[in-house]
Amino acid sequence: MNRREELIRKGLNKWAKNDFKGILNYATGVGKTYAMVLATEHAVKTCPKERVLIVAPTNVILEGIKENFKKFKKTKYLKHCDLVCYASLPNIKSDYSLVVFDEVHHLVTEKKLICFKNCVFKYVLGLTASLTEEQELDLHFYCRIVDVLTLEDVEDEGFIADFTIINFPVDFNRSEKDLYDEYTKKIEWTYQTYGSQAWKAIGSRSNLVYNARNKLKIVKSLVELFPEEYGIVFSLQNDYAQQVADAIGTNCTCITSKDKAKSQVAKLQSFVDGRRKVNIISAVKMFDEGVTLPRLSFGVALARYSKERQSIQTIGRLLRADIKDKHSILIRVYVRGTVEEKWVRESQKNFNVKYVNSYDELKDTIEEARGGIKRVRTEVKTDTVGVSNSKYGNRPG
Repeated sequence: MNRREELIRKGLNKWAKNDFKGILNYATGVGKTYAMVLATEHAVKTCPKERVLIVAPTNVILEGIKENFKKFKKTKYLKHCDLVCYASLPNIKSDYSLVVFDEVHHLVTEKKLICFKNCVFKYVLGLTASLTEEQELDLHFYCRIVDVLTLEDVEDEGFIADFTIINFPVDFNRSEKDLYDEYTKKIEWTYQTYGSQAWKAIGSRSNLVYNARNKLKIVKSLVELFPEEYGIVFSLQNDYAQQVADAIGTNCTCITSKDKAKSQVAKLQSFVDGRRKVNIISAVKMFDEGVTLPRLSFGVALARYSKERQSIQTIGRLLRADIKDKHSILIRVYVRGTVEEKWVRESQKNFNVKYVNSYDELKDTIEEARGGIKRVRTEVKTDTVGVSNSKYGNRPG
């Protein structure tokens, strides 16, 4: 038994001692899906005539779960399982020996929690890498946290790759800057005059920041810093994600919630199988969590929310220690002199940040972080660049 399996079984023992009800709050790299597989095996063996319910946020994640059962040679237990997305959960009205809530923080709405009234679950297992205190309180009545492994824990165990986060600023063009100032004045005037928020203007200003044209212009140059590596580009809106894929070229596939389930799986397979020329995914939020993407060594975050949880989820996509001596790079692009600077600071409040002053210095920092590996030298017109080294990772080269 290796160390990872030892920790997972230890957590499941705590779950069993809590009457088989509880949440494993495990950082990326521990192997939450393996815990799911072992719990399912236990439920099928102890209650062979009853079914198991597995709930996940998306069909893509459900497909990944099936692959993991296959990976661990436990496929035979899947015939005892019903696999559904959270959106379908309110319609489930059957009893189960075990329910597994993958990414259990998605359960925290009144509409979804009604499943505990509609169904009887002998065993309840929740899995997550990011649960806020508020969500923990909301779920405590149904299942409390029974074991925790943080990013610091898994780094100490050597379960995750080293990584460096880089904050990269761009500027608005003139028309965007004028529009941003107009929205800001309206927001401030409304608050000063009426003591209320101008939500429409706030939303419009946010969208302007998320979809800044210079982010789109620079994204191809950023991914070209990592020739022949596998990477992912995050944004927040489906149409913009497609524009990103178009800007990068034919080696990038765009996968969003607009795609039908079969299309999502087919596009993902074109990336995963390693035989085709697709080595970059442009995505929105559906790959923030729960999906294991092989060989990922870099990411570009063009737009993210201000929550620390999303930052942890985003970097989590890159932390699989699936390549020898892997050192992942995440470039966080933001618009300088805007509210996005504040969002970046808030989402990275537990990260130690350094700053460099040129694009060449950015490339040199990547080389240094990776132990001197040479990068492509691409001319890009930009000014300052901020470099963030996570307290959780980025061991000295």
